[in-house]
Amino acid sequence: MLNIPIHPRQLSASADQVRAFFSDLRHLEELMPESVSQFEAEESRCSFKLGSLGKIGLEINAEASDSEKVLLQTINNIPFPVQLRINIKALEPQTTEVGMNVQADMNPFMQMMAAKPLEQFLGHLLKKLAERFSS
Repeated sequence: MLNIPIHPRQLSASADQVRAFFSDLRHLEELMPESVSQFEAEESRCSFKLGSLGKIGLEINAEASDSEKVLLQTINNIPFPVQLRINIKALEPQTTEVGMNVQADMNPFMQMMAAKPLEQFLGHLLKKLAERFSS
């Protein structure tokens, strides 16, 4: 099991604003790096091609999401089972800490190939999110 935590960033936004942003996966398009292509989204699911990792489809797991996290998981576990957990922690009314953690069930060879691109991808998402909510 591959587990990649991404160091949290502080955003100039309320926790409700951040949750609302991630409750509609169409918003993710504005955070995507140039290495992503074929981005398609509906409110609760999206898919995109991420470099050499291929096409990834994600959907919101509403049952596992709550006021402190949004859980995205691969659609039909393709290309492999992945869970992206977005942790949301209110620090002050207009300051929120957001971190991400991805877990993927893949063999050790795939882990070696996927770890760095996934870490860079998530780091980019958090950086762009912080820019979007900068004051």
